[in-house]
Amino acid sequence: MSIISGVLGWFATQRALRPLRKIEDVAAAIAAGDLSRRVPVRTSHDEVASLSDSLNVMLGRIEGSFSAQEASETRMRQFVADASHELRTPWPRSAGTPSSTARAPSPTRSRSTRRCSGSRARPRG
Repeated sequence: MSIISGVLGWFATQRALRPLRKIEDVAAAIAAGDLSRRVPVRTSHDEVASLSDSLNVMLGRIEGSFSAQEASETRMRQFVADASHELRTPWPRSAGTPSSTARAPSPTRSRSTRRCSGSRARPRG
């Protein structure tokens, strides 16, 4: 009779620990890098079901944090690449810089220059 009790006790213990083994398997997969894994939801209202629910909420938050961090790093890499490109690219000269006005004088300047040069060309009296 003790052998039968021992075998039945072993089966009952294995059955009771099965949900914890599933949680352990999910934890191992998450530790290996698979953040999308979740603990199977249990319909019972015992401590293992409560632990499963809590772990699933925690895993959802952790996955969300990692996703937000990856998105932030992607935006930062893009910003650094854009800034690096801008720093390597020469700035175009605008129409108001002194070097551009020397090449193409404004119409107001030309008239005043012509007036001055025309007055000097006249013989004095």
